[in-house]
Amino acid sequence: MEVVVDTNMFLAQIRFRVNILEMLRDLGEPILLSSVLRELEDLAQTRWDAKAALKLTKNLKIIKTEKFGDEAILDYAKNNECIVATNDTKLISKLKKYGKRIARLRQRKYIVVE
Repeated sequence: MEVVVDTNMFLAQIRFRVNILEMLRDLGEPILLSSVLRELEDLAQTRWDAKAALKLTKNLKIIKTEKFGDEAILDYAKNNECIVATNDTKLISKLKKYGKRIARLRQRKYIVVE
């Protein structure tokens, strides 16, 4: 199963010094949407954590998307069997409406799947 990783999970991995990608591998193959990559690249212009997070994306499978941000993730999740790794409450609410599984970081140290 694929695990779509949102921007905030990459940033959390850097800020909290926890290996989120390794924990997500227990759930399936972490993948990166091109829109998330673009968002990280934009943020890396001004944020150290985004610059460091970009290095984490090097070995991930990249899926091309036409949409941007949460809409790209939501669109991909609606059309594919996957888990979405995010802590974005608005995105989580939308994903739950479609019955999608969500992986969240709890207490800055472990992943919970809802």
